[in-house]
This record gives sequence, C-alpha cells and structure tokens, in this order.
Amino acid sequence: MPAIVHAAEKIQNDPQSVLPGVKFIFTERDSNCSSSNGPLAAIDLYRTKRAHIFFGPACDYAAAPIARYSGRWRIPVVTAGALFQGFTDKKEFPLLTRVQGSFHKVRDMFESVLDHFNWTRIGMLFYEDVNHLGGEKRECLQILRPIYLMFTKEPPPYYSVKEADFIDWRKHVASLSNNSRSE
Repeated sequence: MPAIVHAAEKIQNDPQSVLPGVKFIFTERDSNCSSSNGPLAAIDLYRTKRAHIFFGPACDYAAAPIARYSGRWRIPVVTAGALFQGFTDKKEFPLLTRVQGSFHKVRDMFESVLDHFNWTRIGMLFYEDVNHLGGEKRECLQILRPIYLMFTKEPPPYYSVKEADFIDWRKHVASLSNNSRSE
C-alpha cells in the first residue's frame, strides 16, 4: 500500500497533473487471507460507496470472491495475487488485473528451459507447509503442480518435505538424483 499512496501523492502534488483537483482517499481492510472476511470487507466498502478500485487482496482465497463480485459492482481489482490459472477466465473475473504472471506462466517458463536443454526427466522436491486455512497446501505445491501435470506419460518422482523431517533432506535429494537422470 505505501507505493500506491506515494504514487497518489505525487499525482496530487504535481501542478501539471492529468488529474487536477482529484483527491485520493484510501480505506484499508485486512482480508486475513479469508474467503469470508475479505469479501465481507469488500461488500462493506461497496455498500458505503467507498470503493472505486480494489488494490488486493493478494491472497487467492480472499481475491476469488471479491474479483467475482467486482464485475457485478463494476469496480476493478488490481492484485499481486490471484495466481491460479482459473483467474484468467474473463467471464468469471472481468475486472481483475494481475500485476504478475500466474502459476501456469511459471510452468511455461520451466517448459522452455527443459526444451532448450533437451531435458526430459526431472525430480521435484518441495516444502509442504500446512497453513491456517484447514490444511490447504501453500504456494510451493501450487507452483509445482502445473509443472508436474505437464508430464503426462511418466510423472516425475517427487518428495514432499515437512518441517519435522526437513533434517533428512539429503536422502530425498539423493533419491531424486537417482530417479531423475536420463538413462
């Protein structure tokens, strides 16, 4: 939020601003990465006519319902989140703008690297962190999932490392090394 406030101040203080006389008023709410708290805050801002644009939320769980409602409310949503491929559906999320690529874009980049080096086998090691939202997997798994799914003939070996067994990472790496190399 500080960068957005700074940009607004620069616009307001510029004597040759393209928006003369416009005053920006920011109202902040914390979605707590909640699929209920985030939308309730957005509904409140919408009903009290205090939202002309939503910056965020970055968390996908809160962003999804807000981005769906925003099309109906005609209020744009700009977020650094909403990274799942489903957010590209402009019928469902018509006023959503993401300021970075999706998890699927990471997969596209990874596929380009594999093609460039003619690599056909990989191994995957990810840290499994269960968050406060009822056991949902965090971003590490979500980033790797599209990469894993691109291997339709022979899925790559993978290991999920939990915090308790993180000390044993060497055995996982050794096993992946043996199972991920070309024959």
